[in-house]
Amino acid sequence: MVVSASQHFKELTLKDADAALSAELRRLVEAIPDGETRKREAFRKQMDGFHKLFQRYLDSTSDVFEWEKVEPVPKDFVKTYASLVTEEDKEMLRQELQKYPRLNRESLLPLAKCAFDPNEKPSNDDILHFLLTSPLSPQFAMEVTDKTSADVKGGTLTNYQGHLRLLELAQVPKEHQDEFASVRTFRIFNTNNLWVKLPVMVGLVKKDNVQMEVIVNPKTLDSGLNILQLEQAAGAAVRSFDVALALCSTVSSVFSCHLFRNDC
Repeated sequence: MVVSASQHFKELTLKDADAALSAELRRLVEAIPDGETRKREAFRKQMDGFHKLFQRYLDSTSDVFEWEKVEPVPKDFVKTYASLVTEEDKEMLRQELQKYPRLNRESLLPLAKCAFDPNEKPSNDDILHFLLTSPLSPQFAMEVTDKTSADVKGGTLTNYQGHLRLLELAQVPKEHQDEFASVRTFRIFNTNNLWVKLPVMVGLVKKDNVQMEVIVNPKTLDSGLNILQLEQAAGAAVRSFDVALALCSTVSSVFSCHLFRNDC
């Protein structure tokens, strides 16, 4: 493999940048007095984490989205939330509504007009029960909701080469941002409500296999200094799990479930 002069220069520049950052972080750690051992060790771990993030930023080829490969979540993978709730669950809810009715403050009459409201938003217990008992054995679930014109900046869940990937506005090329903002093309966005199977997460962390894209967010401080803020979205970890779900809460509070198997 022949390495061009420009590529060789870039590699040297990246190595210099990494070495300079490492030296500066070490200086910051050593500035903490020797007597504050616990504080110094905690700060060192934080800086080690930041150093890894910086190295990911320098070698961010794996984090780049090729726009032509980004697709909306297919409709074929949508199930209504009603399909996740059994008749026994519905009967139990009917009984609960009959035992503990809510009252109208003016008339003191029960607020409920029927024993079971089909549009009742599922509780966390409903979702947890489904995640624990589903034959799909999901390891990671992200709550999403219908995107409106006011949700342009929200991240959206996409199908990227057969895998669930979270895509944020800052990762979209400027020439495609109008398409990204379209509620017709990308109809859902991330609510930042995540459900994770902890034993799987612990295993991924121990093996350093949690993959999360580095988002480069250019900003200008009040002093006028231009900076790069390196960010990672928690929902981006969805790509690290073999089986992931998107639980979609629509405006009408009807839940649906989007299923992808990342091991297919």
